[in-house]
Amino acid sequence: MIEHLKKNPEITRRLGFRRILYRTTIGRWKKKPKLLKDVFNKLADILMWLIPTKFLIVDSTPLEDEKDLDARVGFYSKGPFKGFKAHL
Repeated sequence: MIEHLKKNPEITRRLGFRRILYRTTIGRWKKKPKLLKDVFNKLADILMWLIPTKFLIVDSTPLEDEKDLDARVGFYSKGPFKGFKAHL
């Protein structure tokens, strides 16, 4: 995801980040369940403000990136891909 945001700085700004987070920052969120829950709730609030709705459904989508050395082969309904998955 970090490499994807570096290649697409407009997405970083639309997500509300002033800068791209370090790769390890995102990984450390798993060790702080309250922070992770707060971030999830804030993202849900933003989504509901953008798209008025009563329900949010969690899903994942592949971010294909053949050139990223950190990318791995993953699988989704259409088969294998090289890249990352974003869970929204």
